[in-house]
Amino acid sequence: MKVAIFSGGNFDSVKIMPYDKLICADKGYLYAKKLNLTPDVVLGDFDSLGYTPKCAEVYPTDKNYSDTQLAVIKAISLGATEIDIYFSLGGRIDHELFNINILKLCKDKGVFTRIISENSYMTLISGKGSYPSKTGNFVSLVPFSSTAHITKSEGLKYPLDNLVVKKGETLTLSNVATDNSVYIEVLSGEVLYISFL
Repeated sequence: MKVAIFSGGNFDSVKIMPYDKLICADKGYLYAKKLNLTPDVVLGDFDSLGYTPKCAEVYPTDKNYSDTQLAVIKAISLGATEIDIYFSLGGRIDHELFNINILKLCKDKGVFTRIISENSYMTLISGKGSYPSKTGNFVSLVPFSSTAHITKSEGLKYPLDNLVVKKGETLTLSNVATDNSVYIEVLSGEVLYISFL
């Protein structure tokens, strides 16, 4: 089951991909209304939205998890196998960084998760797979573990073959896509795949 989550970061004109259920976290409810979409679940403390929608799951402002993480937990409890998170970038930098780190929580639960914005796509990867890109645009692979061993790549101007990258280094910043899909093999560790679409 594919679940879309609307968070409360900056609103943009991103194309919403098909989904089975929509969960809105706090201000994400406003974005659903702007797009004439009806959420299946609305939750949060609603400090950003400024009012509490009817039938919402209300959490206290003093809580251990962000509204976006609560939405992810809810999605997983409903049986999500894929999650697309929208409107989670921009605004406060701490929220943005934690939203990106939520990708790790999802990956550890075995749920393939993407953060999608108007001009970027990101997901946390290990193993092998193909990911969206746009010919001529930047692709970056940010080491997420202390080291990551990339054994093969296809669709990039600068091949990443048998390369060990370390967290904190910028070796894999601003590569360039030569196709609308990039294939990556990661033997060990994890990298954050970021493509500008």
